[in-house]
Amino acid sequence: DNNGDIRINRTSASGAIFTPLASVGQRVPIVSEASTEKIGKLLKSSKIRVEWKIFFQDEFDAYKVVLEDSIMSRKKVLLLNNQKLVEERKLMSSEWSHSFEIGLFKFNCTIRNGRYELAY
Repeated sequence: DNNGDIRINRTSASGAIFTPLASVGQRVPIVSEASTEKIGKLLKSSKIRVEWKIFFQDEFDAYKVVLEDSIMSRKKVLLLNNQKLVEERKLMSSEWSHSFEIGLFKFNCTIRNGRYELAY
């Protein structure tokens, strides 16, 4: 029974959609569908940029989350509103994850099995 509940969509770069329940009037983030761009200098597909926008129903502006993933150097750069949150190399793993907070919400950006996801 979902009395007073609404569904909020979250999406990943792979197109997966998540629909957690939130009570009406509760401040919840809404994560836009990811946009993906190949940005490698010599070989376009060697570096991927994934961008999400996070909206809150009580705020006018969106937060912009950008993940750049270099396949060749294994470097990951995560930005929030153009401010670097993390830059690191993860050499021997196909998985990567970093958590950050906006207000009371903890977000987790992950790379797993070639899929890019942003969830809270």
